[in-house]
Amino acid sequence: MAWWKIWKSKLSGFWSTIILACKKAKETPVAEKSKTSRFWLVVGITYGVLFALEAVLWLGGHFVEVFGEKWNRGEVLFLAQVLYTFASFRTVKPTELGAILLFNRPVAEVRSGLVFVPLFICQLQKETALVMQKELPADPEHIFREEDKKEVPKGFFPPIRIPFGHPSKKLPKGLPTDFLPAEEDDPLNVRVTAETVIIIRIRIKKGRYITFLTRVGSMVEAIRQIQDTAVAMALREFAQVTPAIVLRNLQYYNQMLKKEIQRLVGEMVGESDVEEGNDWGLTIHDAQIKLINFHRDLNTAIGKVPIATLEAKATVIGGDAERQKRELHGRGDAAAELAVLTNRADGLAKIKGSLEVSAEAVIGTEAARAITLNPGQKTIIAGSGGFADLLGIGTSLGESLKQQPDGGSTGRKS
Repeated sequence: MAWWKIWKSKLSGFWSTIILACKKAKETPVAEKSKTSRFWLVVGITYGVLFALEAVLWLGGHFVEVFGEKWNRGEVLFLAQVLYTFASFRTVKPTELGAILLFNRPVAEVRSGLVFVPLFICQLQKETALVMQKELPADPEHIFREEDKKEVPKGFFPPIRIPFGHPSKKLPKGLPTDFLPAEEDDPLNVRVTAETVIIIRIRIKKGRYITFLTRVGSMVEAIRQIQDTAVAMALREFAQVTPAIVLRNLQYYNQMLKKEIQRLVGEMVGESDVEEGNDWGLTIHDAQIKLINFHRDLNTAIGKVPIATLEAKATVIGGDAERQKRELHGRGDAAAELAVLTNRADGLAKIKGSLEVSAEAVIGTEAARAITLNPGQKTIIAGSGGFADLLGIGTSLGESLKQQPDGGSTGRKS
């Protein structure tokens, strides 16, 4: 089976070569190839005629006086042709595309390097061959936002302002199934007018520079038309939704924007709404919405929402902590008081049992002890709790004396 693997690799390499050749042939149309070939054919024929004429004059011995000296006319014509040829050479950088214009009409596309451009007859038009990124309408430092008050200065551009739609629970028809609605309480789910910044990345196809020049003319004109198409698409789509929905489905709108621009430049040839002769010779590498720039007042208000939310949460958390603190302190104080009362009750119960007296006598004695704990207590007001305690003490002492077996003796002899 080794021979089959060898032949398989050779066949795959052969087909890869064929496919690559077809792609290269597709990049350069036959019309452009024939136009370039005709130009160089005319140049070659012209030089051949001049060489033949020079030979005839040289061999014919025709002379002309130049600066007091006789020169062969064929020789003079040959030297003039050599000087003209050297003066006609131009250079095209590796990062550039070039086209030769015959009286401002593109006739041939040239490669990078040394290029022959007939002096006084043809001109060399050059453009970058790299991928170009353009921000629409212009770079941030060239945006002028006071166009309603002042005239826009030269080199500056007003921003692209897009009005968004009203918030609605129903989404527009024709959207994909994975389209996301606005989130609840989203501060951007409102109708506003905001600046929309769009960026595109484009490149002129190799071998299609003449097509680009004849159908568009310049990169400035191409950017202008692309911007008009992008703005029209944004107005059409964003007027149905709010900024919150656009930001959640940005990938969907970026894809739509890219397709709109590709349809404009003829890169989607084959669809029913694209003409075959509408190819601009451009490749759209990317197109996306870079930024939706809201007014600073709206940004400030949106910025306050999370701050207020966090402050409210902090207040709730602080209140819960204080409540829990008070509950724990109260529980601790109650438990301590309960322990004191329990121990005191146990002590009083033991006193009552040991002395065999009534509970009132024990309580009265305890009240008297409490009064003596305060040395500054000198006065007892009638009707106060202290006076009642003293009465209770007297009562308890009387009951104690009654309970003595010898009729009130204290147990000591006089």
